[in-house]
Amino acid sequence: MNKKLASKGKNASKKVTIDATGLNLTSQAGLVSASKFLEKLQMSGMIKDCATVIRGNNASYQFHDIIEYCVLGIIGGGRSLDGVGEIWKDYALRQMLGWTSVPNRTTISRLLESLTFEEVIGMENLVHTMRRKIWEEHFLPNRNSTEPIIIDVDSTVKTSYGNQEGSEKGFNSSKKGASSFHPQLAFCAETKEILQAWYRCGSAYTSNGIVDFMAQLTAQLPTTENFYFRADSGYFSGDLLSFLEDNDYEYLIKVKMKNLTTMLASQDWADIENKAGWQETTFEYGCKSWDTKRTFKAVRVEIPEENPEETLLEVKKYSYFCYITTDLHLTPWEVHKKYGERATCETWIEESKNQVALANIKMDSFEGSSILFQCSVMAYNTFRYMGLVSGNEQLQKWEPATIRTYLIRTAGKLLTGSRQFRLITPINHFHQNEWNDWIKTGGLMKAG
Repeated sequence: MNKKLASKGKNASKKVTIDATGLNLTSQAGLVSASKFLEKLQMSGMIKDCATVIRGNNASYQFHDIIEYCVLGIIGGGRSLDGVGEIWKDYALRQMLGWTSVPNRTTISRLLESLTFEEVIGMENLVHTMRRKIWEEHFLPNRNSTEPIIIDVDSTVKTSYGNQEGSEKGFNSSKKGASSFHPQLAFCAETKEILQAWYRCGSAYTSNGIVDFMAQLTAQLPTTENFYFRADSGYFSGDLLSFLEDNDYEYLIKVKMKNLTTMLASQDWADIENKAGWQETTFEYGCKSWDTKRTFKAVRVEIPEENPEETLLEVKKYSYFCYITTDLHLTPWEVHKKYGERATCETWIEESKNQVALANIKMDSFEGSSILFQCSVMAYNTFRYMGLVSGNEQLQKWEPATIRTYLIRTAGKLLTGSRQFRLITPINHFHQNEWNDWIKTGGLMKAG
């Protein structure tokens, strides 16, 4: 018979009995701070100012109630209206945030599907209004750099599986031939926030409406700052370049045009110092639809032959990377590296789609889906803004899903009495510093 090996680090587990009689327990303690942060930001008043929706005297919920309900539900992890509803089943959470009842799916759908494009514009303005207050109070006064603020513009495809208005076939790399939506986004590279977002039908080409998009965006930006726009080849458009130049904005855009490789091959190339196999060139060129020539900067790298011993003639092959930019003082290689930095924009897009349900919550009406889309934008930005305001570098680095796992989903017990609430949370949080800064940002303080 084998003897049991004693363990110094683990005792035998004891019998556990589940007693489901706990009252006022919550699994979303960190969501209270997010709600209080939006309350401090005066989001309710902003909604009323930006989107005037008149409801009857007998209405249980006003428009701003519905928007706050959706935004907080998305922050909590809801990826559908039913998922948002699951977040709000937390009785202790509702008590702390003052909700005596919450709207059901039918109520939300009926209201949002009755709205028009005017309310969609109001929601887009709401995003700018929130950003303006954060920038004026926290971002711009503490910004140390004198360099222009970089704005990355991009689009993304979100496959749809229903017959919602605006769901159309277009470019869809993940599911070819499937119907989708094609949102357009602008991110601030320093704060990682979404500055502006348009919900578009799936058949829209990447640069469709880009000049109007930029006109709306730049009209909302502070005139005291300089801005630098960066975009991929889908935005290589003479109309966009003219708009940016006419308004004295700097830009860096990847070039996309017919016979580009042939044109680049005919340029004069110089080796790049300490970059074996790489060459660079700068030249002037004007497309047929342009009324002026512009500066192009390009780099290329030699592609090694797979079987060089079988090649009779030495014909070198290259991969080309070409850009158009106002950064005339930079070398082509420096331009190439600066463009490469926009890869983080792709990461932010995936975070917003996969972690805060961007373009995931849809309704039959395009306007209803657009408003829920803007709710996801505000939810995503709330994570970014709370990190910025906290001053905590770790919070600023964490993705929304990480913050949700480590901070939002914190267990708590609500104690009531003396006309106030007291929330009991674990004495030793796994991420104590981040937790302390998270609750402070919401205006909450630890007792004692």
